[in-house]
Amino acid sequence: MDSYKLELRGAVIKGDRLLLVREKGRKDWSIPGDSVEPGRSLRDSLSEIIADSTGLHIDVIRAIDVREADGDKVRITYLCKPISGKLRPGRGNKEVRWVELSKAAELPLSGPARDAVNILTSKFILFIRNRDLRRVIIGVPKGHVHKRIVMELVDGLIVLHEATVENLVRAFIEVEMHPFRRAIVLEGRELERRKEGYSKYQLLEVEMGDEEVEDLITGILGLDEGESED
Repeated sequence: MDSYKLELRGAVIKGDRLLLVREKGRKDWSIPGDSVEPGRSLRDSLSEIIADSTGLHIDVIRAIDVREADGDKVRITYLCKPISGKLRPGRGNKEVRWVELSKAAELPLSGPARDAVNILTSKFILFIRNRDLRRVIIGVPKGHVHKRIVMELVDGLIVLHEATVENLVRAFIEVEMHPFRRAIVLEGRELERRKEGYSKYQLLEVEMGDEEVEDLITGILGLDEGESED
């Protein structure tokens, strides 16, 4: 490709929500971004574009997608997180909003937005060790009643809800302290009937023998017996 146009897009994530923008004259939703001239710092250019178009100042974490678009254009999409600013439409946008990532695909999306959603919601295996963590924050966000466990990774963010962590901790302690049990499987289920005040979705224990569970986890991780994932 002798000459090309360069387009930068930002998949801005806040907790479990994705920032979407609706550009003037369009009915679909997209992720913020614009074409830029090659030569300048890509991260600085994207930060400026997102600040001008949404009012948010962001931290550019890493590139999650690079692809050719429209024949003469290269589009780079970066994973980003907001660090300050007040959300408002600007620079060619008529609307800006946060959308739950799990529900974003239900909206009419532009090509860049749909590609980003597909990448961000695709299944993956992530091993987290102490060296992968910048810090862990536990507390209740303003305006909420339940705690969140926020794990800031070197190149990403994981947020766990209080109820999820409670289930995981109970299961871990059971395996750690029980004189005979070596493994437990919890399965996410949607409950039609539940006690008042309980979440519709629960992690419930599945009846499986220890060896079955050990075979299951070894197969999922693609490890041979005795092999480390390090």
